[in-house]
Amino acid sequence: VRLIKAKQPGRPITVFIRGGEYFDSFSLSAQDSGSEDAPVTYRAYPGEKVTLTGGKRIADDKISKVTDPAILNRVLDPFTKSNLMQIDLSADVSNIAPIGEFAYGITDGNFENQFEVYVNGAPLQKSRWPNDEPGTQYTYVTGVQGDNVDYKTSPATFTYQDDEGRTALWPEEALKNLWIEGHLAYSWAQSKHAVASLNAETKTITTKDKTAHRPTTENGKFYFFNLLEEIDMPGESYIDRENKKVYFYPPCDMEEAEVVVPVSKTTLVSVSGASHIKIEGINMEYLFGSGLSVQSCDNVVVDGCTIAHTTNRAYINGTNNTIRNCYIYDSAYGGMNLSGGDRVSLTPGNNLAENNRIHSVNR
Repeated sequence: VRLIKAKQPGRPITVFIRGGEYFDSFSLSAQDSGSEDAPVTYRAYPGEKVTLTGGKRIADDKISKVTDPAILNRVLDPFTKSNLMQIDLSADVSNIAPIGEFAYGITDGNFENQFEVYVNGAPLQKSRWPNDEPGTQYTYVTGVQGDNVDYKTSPATFTYQDDEGRTALWPEEALKNLWIEGHLAYSWAQSKHAVASLNAETKTITTKDKTAHRPTTENGKFYFFNLLEEIDMPGESYIDRENKKVYFYPPCDMEEAEVVVPVSKTTLVSVSGASHIKIEGINMEYLFGSGLSVQSCDNVVVDGCTIAHTTNRAYINGTNNTIRNCYIYDSAYGGMNLSGGDRVSLTPGNNLAENNRIHSVNR
């Protein structure tokens, strides 16, 4: 493209990308710019599907029924024991990032490195108690210990509701890497914390790290997760990060299922400091990070693209840029960030988001 521009300046250029799935990415900079009369367009070939992916398909022989008694004996639900399956990722994944602490406004939760496994395009859910069912998806804070604790710097100790004595069924091994997630103080302040200690008899837990806010009995609600013992619903899973194994209750018949894990952290389509470029009809999926990043650009148009199964939002920054007719979903951290202009001088950015469908984000 750069050679064509040099030999035939002022000529519009269209690059047709043939259909297929590419474990690849591309980036464009200022020297790849077009002009108002001669834009440069990157477009899926008519009638063909183009997918850029940062994910890896897992072979069938890496997926099997669990037969190890040491694993099966930890699972509480008897029906789950007979259906429990495992995925061995040791040959496909070099590292599985630890779960990240998230105290609202203080720690970031390590969302961009959030590891997930997808079965037929849907992420497996983390096993938890209580289950994610309407009306019963949380347990509640019943009391808080410590009157002069700075929760922005110190852990929290509080009691919780467990009328059925469920937490008393968890073995010591389950408590070694136990986590909670929910709203300890306010409904608008989500948080996620490792548990330092749990006393099932007194129903008391202490977090390992700060919680940002003092838990309250008025609004405090949360659930426990990262529990092999609590796999009891189709699609629930537990990740053994050390051994790179995923234990799960199959959400479907696994005989023909497609299993994908994101492995790349490289933005699939990146445009920086460029102008008069069009990106049309390209799918971007399965990635740690952003599928699309347009930064410090002018007159860049993204049209008819799909961005899915990422851990960060799409970014459009600069002036006179447009993102339209795109489908953005299944992002761990936001759907789209549109920015530009200058607030101090009140210079408009004139960026446009039009007719996009965005859902299932911030999970």
